[in-house]
Amino acid sequence: MTTDDAITSTLSSDAQTAYDLGDLTVQLFEHMQGQINFADTKAQLTLAADALLAAAITPLSQEVMAGLLGSSVSPLSRITGLLGVGMFVALLVSVYFSLVVARPVLHVFGASSSLFYFGNIIQHSEADFIKAFLSLTDDEIRAALLVQVYARSKIVWRKFRAIRHSLSFLVIALVLWIATQILPAFAG
Repeated sequence: MTTDDAITSTLSSDAQTAYDLGDLTVQLFEHMQGQINFADTKAQLTLAADALLAAAITPLSQEVMAGLLGSSVSPLSRITGLLGVGMFVALLVSVYFSLVVARPVLHVFGASSSLFYFGNIIQHSEADFIKAFLSLTDDEIRAALLVQVYARSKIVWRKFRAIRHSLSFLVIALVLWIATQILPAFAG
């Protein structure tokens, strides 16, 4: 191999590495967006399950209040009433965390400014944005995309943490609902 061949091979390798890095950056960016969409879908499904459970437990509300506030109710009815209150609270917390997931994030603390984020784009006039964007080098474009990968990963983390809490409280509400359905059978 001649020196010229070695230089050409090295340059081709560097160009390939630069392309692979750019391609990987875009893939990471798209992956984070996909994870955000996935978390939002989970939140929608959890909210639907919350709504179904809310519809199932609505008829119980009078029984729960009677079991808690009635003067001549059995201890088992009071326990069932307390379980019903716990079920309502768990369901409300589940709904809250699902709504946290669905709520848009407009600022990510710790993330740098980027021309790939709509919140930063609108701080420029149209002409200034175009000029600033077109003046970016390939390395600056990759860095700006990676800033967004970082910011989106923080958003994904927050969304998945909230959906985990939402699902946990939905399961608690379901278990309490089952308990309120089974306990009256022991009263007889």
